[in-house]
Amino acid sequence: MLLNLRLHTTREGRAKRARFQEQRITLLRERNYRPVRASRKQGVTHPIRWKWKASEARSAQLECTVRRRRVFAWLARRSRMLGNIQHLPREQCKTSTQFRLSKLHPAIRIFVNATTLAASVRWQGKCVDLLQCHETGLETVAGDWINPIDTAKYQRVYCNLDARWNAEVFKCFLRWLRNVLRTAGTLILYGTPDGTTWARLAPLGTPVGMFEMARFPVWSDAC
Repeated sequence: MLLNLRLHTTREGRAKRARFQEQRITLLRERNYRPVRASRKQGVTHPIRWKWKASEARSAQLECTVRRRRVFAWLARRSRMLGNIQHLPREQCKTSTQFRLSKLHPAIRIFVNATTLAASVRWQGKCVDLLQCHETGLETVAGDWINPIDTAKYQRVYCNLDARWNAEVFKCFLRWLRNVLRTAGTLILYGTPDGTTWARLAPLGTPVGMFEMARFPVWSDAC
């Protein structure tokens, strides 16, 4: 009887230590790893994570601040046409930020970080699709900056990181905003029974299509 009690106490102690170790590992992972983007595979979203050093996190934070100020300054000069910037407090991070424009439908959000400028659609608490996304990687060659995402045939060399971001991200996104988003009339959301969703910009009066879930005017009447 005494032996069985000792064995039970020993096993219970080991189980408690194992549970504590699992919790400790989980907390360490949450502290040391940051979500970067989401990849969709077989209808399930899995976060892609990597370990950031303190210097890398600080650099990403500084770069994000510079990019955000540049984007905000450009939009502020065009507030009469595009609307005022509406901050989303819960979506503000040290290395990224999301916001809306008052004349755009609230489902459309703009995302900015050190290397990316994108427009997404969020509806009923879920991200439906990316309307547009421009991003550039981080790589230097002999003191100059290149985009490792591009193939060698289309590779361009820039004198600094700002020049590359301005040419491959900022200007491309603004061109899409003026030529596509600004002229769009309707935002249409689609979804299939297996959970796959997507969105597209279309002219006003576009006929209802298969798998359509909802549609909204892209711009308010004041625009």
